[in-house]
Amino acid sequence: MDAVLIGLIHALAESRVAEAEAKKARVEAEEAIIRHTGFKKTEGQETFGDKGFSVTLKQPITSKVDPVAWRKIRHALPAGDEARKVMREKYDLDTKKARALQKERPEIWVKVSKCVTRKPGKVGVDLNIEE
Repeated sequence: MDAVLIGLIHALAESRVAEAEAKKARVEAEEAIIRHTGFKKTEGQETFGDKGFSVTLKQPITSKVDPVAWRKIRHALPAGDEARKVMREKYDLDTKKARALQKERPEIWVKVSKCVTRKPGKVGVDLNIEE
């Protein structure tokens, strides 16, 4: 391995340690602010500020839907009822099956792929330090 690459790997290792320390300090500061302000909303946000500084605390609520249960409930609702529109259908690609289809039945994949948009993600860099 050349000296430049070794230097870059060391720089990466050092920056990851610094990043972990900075993240820990940030999380501790955020938790201290939450405790100090007594923020306890079940949902929503509140902003605190003075002299050019402000901090907004947000309590989001995430929701998950059981698709099997929803289908049963939805079909029990009258046709055209607005309640049937509360849930959005979400489609995602089963990459393993898509690759198999592409390989085994390319003529079908050509049709299916017209509704699929693909773009490369961020290149991952794994660092393993052997001691």
